[in-house]
Amino acid sequence: MARRLLRPDGSVVIPGPLAGPVLRVLLRDVGARLSVDGGKVVPGLPGLLWALKAAADRAEAEGGSAPGTFAERPVSVEISTAEAAQQLGC
Repeated sequence: MARRLLRPDGSVVIPGPLAGPVLRVLLRDVGARLSVDGGKVVPGLPGLLWALKAAADRAEAEGGSAPGTFAERPVSVEISTAEAAQQLGC
């Protein structure tokens, strides 16, 4: 299974149903690190966390739908202007 999740560029695909558990693990780690080093996070991490949240919400919503259909549930992701600028390369 690991080979199917690893892309040639080194990135990893996180299946929707695993997004929630992965997000919880990351949030626990980030919370622990924030209390130790005074609130510094790696650039790009907030965007990743929001994307995992959106994927987890979508997977949860799809769980109650017929196979292959999407539940009528809007997904929103909020990031700061600085994070948006960084993701856009500005």
